[in-house]
Amino acid sequence: MTYQESIIARLKDSDKWPIYQRPDFLSKLDEMADDAFILASERDCIASVLIYQQLIEELLKSLLQSANFLMQAQLLPLEITVNENKNQMFGRLIDDFKTTIVVPNRNELIDIANRVNQKRIEIAHGITKKESLSDLLQIALSVRNDFEKFFPLYDESYDWTRVCLSGLKKDIYED
Repeated sequence: MTYQESIIARLKDSDKWPIYQRPDFLSKLDEMADDAFILASERDCIASVLIYQQLIEELLKSLLQSANFLMQAQLLPLEITVNENKNQMFGRLIDDFKTTIVVPNRNELIDIANRVNQKRIEIAHGITKKESLSDLLQIALSVRNDFEKFFPLYDESYDWTRVCLSGLKKDIYED
């Protein structure tokens, strides 16, 4: 199957479009991170920061895949190669997202992702510099607030890519 045939076949079948992987499990992780604030131990604060960062990473990855697929479909018959490195670091993922097509809320999503990444680095590489549980709790609360801002922005942007793909499918490839 040629590149063009592959993109067209994928566009025609919305079940093959990029999606948010394992939503049930990731929802349970979100609940676990939220529950960390009930206990508010150092361990729970650290876990919540890591969980929220990973959730944002997974959301950003699915949005990047959707935006890249939209770009590939829109540029047909031109062939464009996109980086789909599944094991890339979060900072690199953010950089890749900066270079794809502009989706709604892109700048806000990038700003939040960068903030959360910096806070994760602060916890992962600077935990011994913290003075108290209060410091860890403040970072965790900040990351939680960032996640709560990120998700609706992601949702709107992801829906936008799906609407664009649906319109492209209907206008160009359906009889």
